[in-house]
Amino acid sequence: MEGRLGVLVGASTIGNEESKLLDFLGQQDVYKIAVDGGISFFINNNIVPDFWLGDMDSTREKAIENINKDSSFVLDDFLAKIKKKELSPIKDDTDMALAVEDAVANGCEEIVIFGGLGGTRMSHTFANVQLVHRFARKGISIRMYSETNTVQVIVNGSLLLPKKDNGFISIFALTDKAKGVSIKNLFYEYEGDLTNDVALGVSNEFCGKEASVSVSDGALLVIFED
Repeated sequence: MEGRLGVLVGASTIGNEESKLLDFLGQQDVYKIAVDGGISFFINNNIVPDFWLGDMDSTREKAIENINKDSSFVLDDFLAKIKKKELSPIKDDTDMALAVEDAVANGCEEIVIFGGLGGTRMSHTFANVQLVHRFARKGISIRMYSETNTVQVIVNGSLLLPKKDNGFISIFALTDKAKGVSIKNLFYEYEGDLTNDVALGVSNEFCGKEASVSVSDGALLVIFED
């Protein structure tokens, strides 16, 4: 992996993907951001993030509820080590979007987001998909992980897929029309255009071959379902 990696952790529950998150955090030159309630993950793992931002609604109370019960852990001492920015709840962008902007401003060319999919508010998941699309258009690669899904966006480009014997992958147009779409070596192959009102690319499957997805003009949402 080249360049600085931004690792952002939001408030949605972290499940079995925690081991992958810890692997990312263990890499060199990582910029770590706790996004609002995502601070609970850092507290529970005694990892100090580089930055913590959000409107902080009930964040401290949630953190205390989930705190590691180790008697040597002092929450106030931990929080005092973190650069923090408290945001107004009345604003034109989401906490996660502002966290991505901060990561980019701090030299991150690639970003992974955990705790940004699922949860009880589908609106936040959709907002985060729009966010990934926005920054993909600026040349910033973002992947979002949940326990069962990985999400990324391709804009006027291609994605090589490693050989897998099973698993689902869905490919949707985000722009009105994604032109020159090529899907190779998946169960369903395709050459042509996709539109954002027909789910032709839903529930494709890996079939033991190295595969690829590309688009010549437009944006594709790619969802890996484990």
